[in-house]
Parts: sequence; structure tokens; C-alpha cells
Amino acid sequence: MNPQNYIFNIFDFEFFGSIVRHSKFSTYNALQLFYIVADIYLNNMAFSKPAHRIMMEILNNHLHNESVQDAVSKFVKASLAMFFSSEKQKKPKEKPLPKYNNKSASLLKPVPAHETEKETLNAQKRSLVIEILKEIITMNNPVVNDKAKTYILYTHLQLKLKYEDEHKGLVMLVSMFGDPVELTNKFERDLKDQTKEPSPDGVTRSVDLGNKPAGERDSGLGVHKSQDLEALNFLRDIEITRKKKAKPKQKMTKA
Repeated sequence: MNPQNYIFNIFDFEFFGSIVRHSKFSTYNALQLFYIVADIYLNNMAFSKPAHRIMMEILNNHLHNESVQDAVSKFVKASLAMFFSSEKQKKPKEKPLPKYNNKSASLLKPVPAHETEKETLNAQKRSLVIEILKEIITMNNPVVNDKAKTYILYTHLQLKLKYEDEHKGLVMLVSMFGDPVELTNKFERDLKDQTKEPSPDGVTRSVDLGNKPAGERDSGLGVHKSQDLEALNFLRDIEITRKKKAKPKQKMTKA
């Protein structure tokens, strides 16, 4: 079932709430419903609040289950991927300029109304991501939080490198695990250290974590000792890459 192919109404969520509280509501049922309401939460602003309520009821009763923990970890990853993509598309705010003869000195064209509405919607979705991740972290599940910490730090670090600024929402999430400055600096150092891990054959290989396109990165990510392979592949999943400097063109010389 793809929730985006259906038109929901408030009665659907009353039904969801009833079955969540039913005595025969199993972990298998919880997984099915979690994926449905999680998709609604991220993509349907009109019903994000009732979807949020159902998600929390499911997690409060079933987060101890390993399969549910895995589903929540995937949701955290998908949420941050959407968050990162949305941040990349966000247009920078124009700096206020003085006016001359009551006219703006800006040479930029006014932003169309539909683009403004789109950015407002995306900002609301980013806010929802921060809100739900905060609640998931607060539930203090060690398995989920271990992966969430890695995903959040990756996203925070890459946005910091891209914009040379910090997103307040991500800083707040990082601070739930400790001092955000210390954690970010340590995480960045660990990544740099892992880019030159000796392989089993004794040869030092470089593992690129951002300078190559996702499809070209070294498969040696598995040598990372402190985080599992799935967490490291998060960079590939959201295709975080830094812009490569253009190489100067070589002049052709006649023989």
C-alpha cells in the first residue's frame, strides 16, 4: 500500500487509533501501520498531527522489538535524507539593501508566489523532521539512538561544510547526545582518520567520504571500526558530495 495513492480523512486515523489499542494488535501489524503513518507524516501536512499521534502510540508499545527498531532507524535515515534535500533546494535569503528613490537596489527578480508557497511547505516539513526525531531520541532506545546519532552528525557536518553555517534544529538534536561542538569535531576527526585505514594486506587505501560522486566512492567503507556499514552508506543514500575543483584545461601543442 502506497499512502500517497489514497485520500485520507480524520475517520481513518480514528480507526488507526482503535486498532493500535486492540488487544490482538501484533508487532507485525505495528510494522505495517508504522510505515503507512510515517509516510503520511512526512508527505501529507494536513494529517501530520494525527499521523504523529499514531506513530508515538506504536513506538511506545513496540519499540522494544528488533524489527520495529530497524523500521524506526530507516525512518530516521529517510527523514534526514528528505531534510538534507530540502535544505539544498532552499534559496538563500537576500540581504537587505538600501533603497534609492523608494525603489529596491536589488537586481533580483521577485520570487514567484508558487515558489514562496513551496518553500514555506518545505520549511514546515523540515520542522516536522526535527520534531519527530527529537521525540524518538527522547525515547532512549540505545539501538535506534546509536544509528540516529550517526545519521544526524553526518547531515549536520555536511550542511555545515556546504553552507559554512549550522542549522539550529540539527544542533539541538546533536546536543541531546552531548556537547554539540565536541561531538561534531570528534566525528569529523574520526572520519578523516578512517580515510586512511590500512587494509588486511597491509596497503593503505584512501576511503573518500565526500570528494567523489556517490557511485565512485571506495567500497572500503566497511573498514570503519566505530560505525556499522549501513550508517556509513548513509552518505551514498542521500548522495552528499562536495563540488570538485575544475581542473585547468591542457593546451594542445603541435608536434
